[in-house]
Amino acid sequence: MGVVAALLYALLAAVVSGLSQVPQSSPCAMELSATVNNKPFYKAAEDGHMSKEDAERLLGGIRNASKKTGTFFVTVLDGGMVSIGENMILSLNAVPCDTPVLVVGLGGNVCSRFLEPGGPICVEVFRESATSEDEVAWGSHEYWAVVFRKHVVLTLVAMSKTARWAAYTDPDIVYLNCPTDYLINVSTGKAQTISGTFDVYDIVFSPNNMLSKEATTVDDVAET
Repeated sequence: MGVVAALLYALLAAVVSGLSQVPQSSPCAMELSATVNNKPFYKAAEDGHMSKEDAERLLGGIRNASKKTGTFFVTVLDGGMVSIGENMILSLNAVPCDTPVLVVGLGGNVCSRFLEPGGPICVEVFRESATSEDEVAWGSHEYWAVVFRKHVVLTLVAMSKTARWAAYTDPDIVYLNCPTDYLINVSTGKAQTISGTFDVYDIVFSPNNMLSKEATTVDDVAET
């Protein structure tokens, strides 16, 4: 169980960011065939026990976040993660980084903390779920419910066909530089990866975000 749990968490929390290239339709094609294109999106939402109303709210947030440059960050929070999410966003603002951030709140009363002008775009889904402001215990039923809902949200982001680039980031991150250009360059083969290749990727994962004790660059990650 511990190995499975670790694998699931590692897949979910692949940060600095999991960068994925989302297929993008032209505005005209999207408008003419919106019903057809959105069927898989809404079916995935249904399979993930997300209401159609919440799915529409999420899709609207994705479109709003991607309309500036076609690129955005997405982070997923429950009530116990709001403070660390605020800290992550403040670090991006301080860098500065002008890539829009979409905050997806699990439950109600999350977006009330992100209403400042110029702040992130925020939508709430699974609003009927518990909205405790305490962090859920690792391995508890509530913890796995949060993990499952995160997977549902990220699956729908990938299936939205709205943005060109979407980067998932955990909220408990502090950025010292804007990672957008670097992530895109790695994905398109313009920058060398830590494995020493310049390949083109649809999805980029960070296998480890802990630096070694003797690190001199951000690529010097720990072996474990």
